[in-house]
Amino acid sequence: MDWSQILEFFSFLRTEELMRTLDELNFWELVNHPWFLIGAALLTLAAFVLRWNLLLITMLGVTTLSGISYFGLLDRFELEGLSVNNLLMMLGVGVVFLAIIMYLLFIKSDD
Repeated sequence: MDWSQILEFFSFLRTEELMRTLDELNFWELVNHPWFLIGAALLTLAAFVLRWNLLLITMLGVTTLSGISYFGLLDRFELEGLSVNNLLMMLGVGVVFLAIIMYLLFIKSDD
């Protein structure tokens, strides 16, 4: 096996390929569908109550990603139309959830 075969094997991980695949699967509509959000919230609540930390961390990550992507899609990824307040809100939410995930993953597991 040489490098060309390895690079060909991982070619599906290119950004263009991933975005095309997500568009084909209607990922952006799925993430913002009410039943998906209700299911994610129930699964997150169940993981919190039953203390399934890994599932809780995964669900918080998915929820954060979907929320930030939805918020970004409202402005269609145009930075010219994106006000400073919206940008700071997106960054703030991302930082807060990243801090929660890091706490649950690393600090709380040391107890």
